[in-house]
Amino acid sequence: MVTPRCNRCSQAHYEAEEKRRRETPVECNECQAQKVPAEMANPYVPTICKVCDAKKREADIAEKAALESAAERAWIVGTMRRVVVSGYTYETDLPVKRGTKVLLPESWLGEVTGKRGPWEGTVTSLISDYTGPWKRIIKICDEAETAAQKNAAPAVKDLESIATQVIERYNLSEQECRELALKLLATAK
Repeated sequence: MVTPRCNRCSQAHYEAEEKRRRETPVECNECQAQKVPAEMANPYVPTICKVCDAKKREADIAEKAALESAAERAWIVGTMRRVVVSGYTYETDLPVKRGTKVLLPESWLGEVTGKRGPWEGTVTSLISDYTGPWKRIIKICDEAETAAQKNAAPAVKDLESIATQVIERYNLSEQECRELALKLLATAK
């Protein structure tokens, strides 16, 4: 192939090559259909068409959602698991879900940027394939989640605290509550 010497001829030659490249069909690696580069996901490296790319992305999203839901069902309260918060993997035993705001320990980046101390992040994924070292989430920042944790498992130490909790929760008289607490303690032993 001869390269033109003048600027006008060079420009015409370049435009003709570009037109030929844009109009020459290429084969999609997924569906093996012949398509022009404009129908490909990346017209400069045409390996997969936009339709196949969209299907592949949807399948990846569905697979990730299925893995996250399986991880949520398999998680036992109080055991440690790894979650992704703002793009980084952390370890926690707290009952977090996607979208939960959590308080995270200071990172090495805090020293560089001057933003020292704990910071807030949002849980973006309940699964992580990262296997390196990680830090632990300090606590859940959402007030609703924190209130749910307090109501879920109240600390019961003795008869008096059982009575107080039952009185507050069910609006019973103190005598009714004491009798009920004695019955509960007797069946628990």
